Amino acid sequence: MKKSMVINFRRPTTFLSLIALMLPLIQFSAAAGPPLVCHQIDIGTATSLPAGDGPFGMDRDYKPGDLSAATLALLDAEQSVLVRMETIRRAVLYVTRALYGVRHGRSYTDADRRNAAALFLAFETRKDAARAAKEDAARCLFDYAYLAACLRQAGIDHTGSQKEQYAMLSRASAELGAEPALDFAMALLSYHPRLESFAVHLKRAQEGASADGLLAGNIARHFEDELAEQKQVN
Repeated sequence: MKKSMVINFRRPTTFLSLIALMLPLIQFSAAAGPPLVCHQIDIGTATSLPAGDGPFGMDRDYKPGDLSAATLALLDAEQSVLVRMETIRRAVLYVTRALYGVRHGRSYTDADRRNAAALFLAFETRKDAARAAKEDAARCLFDYAYLAACLRQAGIDHTGSQKEQYAMLSRASAELGAEPALDFAMALLSYHPRLESFAVHLKRAQEGASADGLLAGNIARHFEDELAEQKQVN
């Protein structure tokens, strides 16, 4: 019997209550904010959801008619891990437009939660369909787990624990095969709160990025403090 993930899309989450729960575990770098959501991933000239000069790189004027459909269409056509990560990050920003306000003491609205629930359900349906068809199941699982982690860090609702999402990403990454960008994704997820596997994933991503300037640049920007500490130790 399939065990469904129970998600509370009605429970209000304020910035203050979220911080109260997370404060003992926070290990942010100098650039404050949840690493999966608040910090852009450089994708060069690749196609994704619109970006702009709004909070966290949002396009202030973008009003998607169907964000779920637009996001999944981009993901279905994209193989790059970095582009899929950034597309999912942007989707979470647009589905939680109040994130900037929440980080300054406001609460998410019922509309925010409905939009988040619709996006999450679309990803879950896609994941389950891919698994049933045994076609592209690993990539769809990766996207689903990454979305769940982004929503969790945005604080809008409960889409599973960090360890549950880490386990799903690990399984998807193992099936997709060794790729430095996958370790970069795993490093971001395991960074906050810090898991023991963080250092392993960061090291693998660094080693594989020697021939990938775009990935190397993203690692340098997202983990500036950690890389500086490594240099001091060495």
